[in-house]
Amino acid sequence: MSWEYYRFISVEPTAEPDEITRACVRKRHELAVARDEDGAAHLSQVRETLLDPKARAEYDALQEHGSAIAALLEEVEAASAAENWVDAVRLLQRLLQRLLALAPTNAVARNRLGVCFLRSGQYAEAIRLYEALTRDHPEMPLYWLNYGRAYLRLATIAGVAEGAEIVLTCPECRAAQRVARVNRIIQQRCAGCETTFPAYGEDQLPCYIAARERFQYAAQLDPANPDGYTETARTYLDLQQFDEALAWAERAVGVTGETGPRDFDTFYFMAMVHLRRGDWEGAQAVARRLAGILTQQDDREYAAWRFGTFGDELYQAQHFREAVALAGCALVLCPEDGAAQGLRDRAEATALADEEYPTLEEDEQVARPLRRLAALNLVKACQEEVANEEEIITCILRDLDAYPLQQVLKSLQRIASCYPGTYRMRPRAFDDIERIVRDALAEATPAPQPRSSGAA
Repeated sequence: MSWEYYRFISVEPTAEPDEITRACVRKRHELAVARDEDGAAHLSQVRETLLDPKARAEYDALQEHGSAIAALLEEVEAASAAENWVDAVRLLQRLLQRLLALAPTNAVARNRLGVCFLRSGQYAEAIRLYEALTRDHPEMPLYWLNYGRAYLRLATIAGVAEGAEIVLTCPECRAAQRVARVNRIIQQRCAGCETTFPAYGEDQLPCYIAARERFQYAAQLDPANPDGYTETARTYLDLQQFDEALAWAERAVGVTGETGPRDFDTFYFMAMVHLRRGDWEGAQAVARRLAGILTQQDDREYAAWRFGTFGDELYQAQHFREAVALAGCALVLCPEDGAAQGLRDRAEATALADEEYPTLEEDEQVARPLRRLAALNLVKACQEEVANEEEIITCILRDLDAYPLQQVLKSLQRIASCYPGTYRMRPRAFDDIERIVRDALAEATPAPQPRSSGAA
């Protein structure tokens, strides 16, 4: 894959803005299906650069400085594609030195260096670079957006101030870690799960405010670009200020004068805001708005696929209610989507079974081996490996043999009537046992004897 901007989206350097916009939409679909997160991040820079006349002029000027510069750029893109950010930063530093002599006023390479700093976690270096870049080019919205992103990335690894200490949260086990305040990025080791993670030893709120100010300034410079509004919305979402996040996202919709497929990412973001606040109906209301905008079937199918794919990921992460909501969003867009329907049914049953289990576990009217079977089914539904599953099932069935057949049958009937989620999650397992029990009862019941017809 070529990572040069025009080749990346398969357009000519002379392409008009509308053609670039359509090409970016197509490329976004392609990258989403391939789950190429690096390509998606690169596409954001491509779109923002080529749709900003000044940034595009800077980029075009860079391409005119000869084959040596072009070769270095290709090396940088190759390093970026391989996630070799250390090499990408080193190559860009070499490129900057070359460009200082060839094109002292060109800022494109400096911006690329800043992007590499962001991708490699060097947020302080990115902030310093974009502080200088926006000072030299205050009229460029793209550089203000990336300046804000540097602060936003820093905020996400920062803690919450409590006096002279900072409370950090382990990204793996979510355990709180107290450390002394320090104005730099540190490598923090979690005392609980022993994971080592990068953390900024200062309070997160000033970072969010700094990011928000830069995003809003970018929106002032280019009111027709939705990115300034959506990035501002993210700063509110991270702080769980949902109303403000939705308000800024709404401002991003249709800023170009019309609403269409290019607004999908904004609507998708709005659905995620509703999901984060636990408003399932709000998420599906966004999907209904989106369905009214996406008139092409392939656009609807892509949108449904995005919702369904994330819903499946949430299901595997045991966020069952959220998975139900996203499957519902997918079905709003494509009612005949079998995968989304299957996800919704599976997630609804598992969510209900998960909620039922604490009561079922203590229900003495259900035979204990069947309660153990329900627990096993729930563990399997949660995508957890059960190493000795066959041995456990054999043990459950053996223990069940010690119960009277009528008690087992009543237990099965109680599960079906009082714990519908548990039953729906694995109906075949319970139905097979019930069939065996009924067959055994039929064999144990004596055949009726014919009455004697003799005279009294």
